[in-house]
Amino acid sequence: MKTNRNLKTVRLSRCNIECHADAKNAFIHSKNIKTNANSNARFSASATAEDVEFVRENQQINPLVCIKISAGELRFFSGWGWFQHCLLMGIDDIEIIEFRTSTGINFEKYAWQYLLSKHVFDMQKTVSLAQWVNLIEAIPSSLKPQLLSSNYSRSAQMAVQYITGCSRESVRWAIKNSMRPENETQSVFEQLLR
Repeated sequence: MKTNRNLKTVRLSRCNIECHADAKNAFIHSKNIKTNANSNARFSASATAEDVEFVRENQQINPLVCIKISAGELRFFSGWGWFQHCLLMGIDDIEIIEFRTSTGINFEKYAWQYLLSKHVFDMQKTVSLAQWVNLIEAIPSSLKPQLLSSNYSRSAQMAVQYITGCSRESVRWAIKNSMRPENETQSVFEQLLR
């Protein structure tokens, strides 16, 4: 059976890779998610050789997923996390899963599904519940039944409660406190002193 996709190495300097139009909203939303590791600070152009190797190896096992538009033209719709670090660090050779045809591919669904699966465990604990609500609210209504199964008909807050097992009060507290500017947040110690 012939497959519609294959794994390959591409050289960034010899091709043009951009976000697929149907994946743009998920891609843009992903840039606002705070994770446990502030990796942009560590993985930059001034990174050590060990950092470069770390990013290269992780990108190889988490390849960028693209559709081939023409020779040297690719549009990604999933797997962009490590790709972004490769761009920051000037890594030229990356791994991709290349789809040759778009038949039967819902690019928007793949993008949102990638974003949901990528951030299940890596959002910062103190703001993750609020970020989950924002992420679920950002998913197009037409995709919620497919991505959230039985949780799609619920409000974003209720879906987050079900997915995380947290109480309604915890989710509401997280949303309320996420609206405070970062310089206004207080440590537990500061709260006890009041």
